[in-house]
Amino acid sequence: MKCTNGQSIITSQRTLYKGHFEEVPGAPPNSLAPSMWFTWYDTQSMSSWIVLANTTNQNSTADIYLAGTKLNTQAISVPAGSSLPLLYANKMTGPVEVRVISGPNLLVSQKSDI
Repeated sequence: MKCTNGQSIITSQRTLYKGHFEEVPGAPPNSLAPSMWFTWYDTQSMSSWIVLANTTNQNSTADIYLAGTKLNTQAISVPAGSSLPLLYANKMTGPVEVRVISGPNLLVSQKSDI
């Protein structure tokens, strides 16, 4: 979202599904960092996805760490202008770290379904 009249705005995305409410704040491009953290990851008692989004016109690659252990065996490629949901089965621990290893920084989020 881009404000064209010079005013400051706050953006978010709200979801209401089967009685569950979630609100995720929007992120300006200059807030994207080469490393993003989440406190917890759980695919034993729920479904959890780590979502990587590349908002640029250049490809990026990343690694994902769970409790300090790298989950992927090769770099995860996130093509320009795309998003990639990742699910790692039978995990319940934290923290989660996503590290960009080449290309532009990524927009990173986590989605859970109980």
